[in-house]
Amino acid sequence: MCWKGMICFSGLMSISLVGFGHTEDQIPKDSIAQFNKAIEKIKAELLKEFDQAIEKVSQQGKLKELKQIENERKQFLGDEKALPSSVLMLGSRSKYESAWWQARSALEKDLKLKISEKVKAKEISQAEAIQASLLKVEELKLIPKDVSEGLVGKWKVSMVGKTKTGSLINYHPVWEFKKDSGVYSIDASISGSWMYDYKNKRVVISWDNQEKSKEAFFLPFNPDGMNGGSWHGFGVKMSAKKIIDN
Repeated sequence: MCWKGMICFSGLMSISLVGFGHTEDQIPKDSIAQFNKAIEKIKAELLKEFDQAIEKVSQQGKLKELKQIENERKQFLGDEKALPSSVLMLGSRSKYESAWWQARSALEKDLKLKISEKVKAKEISQAEAIQASLLKVEELKLIPKDVSEGLVGKWKVSMVGKTKTGSLINYHPVWEFKKDSGVYSIDASISGSWMYDYKNKRVVISWDNQEKSKEAFFLPFNPDGMNGGSWHGFGVKMSAKKIIDN
């Protein structure tokens, strides 16, 4: 539902312009409508591929896969961030994520163009209104539910092997991931942030230390063990096991 003073972006998100001091007729509704249309199209395409996958495993007599994909379809209908993780749907998931980010990128580009046009025309109030919309759009992120919920909590990390400098490492810290994209190394007392890299199907961790080091964990996130890569180099094997759920 879209309330007065809101710009709604499908079921995934809504943008409030209350408090910016701009009237609704200053908001580029054509840009918003184009974005909504793109989102509805990619949703419909994913649902179509769900149905095709269901038909395929049904004809193959695969009961387990049939139940899994039907359940994933049901979850997606209830929450558009609940993306499929079954093997047969991984390609469809990648296409959906890529198309979503392309749609958001197109919306950003369109709004920036409109801001430029308003500035050139010296229409300052209209430019500020569109700028307010752009700031809200830049906050939009598609982080799948299995990533946001699966990652949050404390993980016992293991780093074992030879670093890029030739030294040996055998380190087992505890890292705590937060919903707000924060991460904290309890042992080293170092904070950082995590971001979802949908193209490479991983979460990248950026530490607030002198080296500005980075680590990464690869999807899927299995509580019993997930693999990653460390800034210490390819010679270091990094893995983690979840120890506490929030």
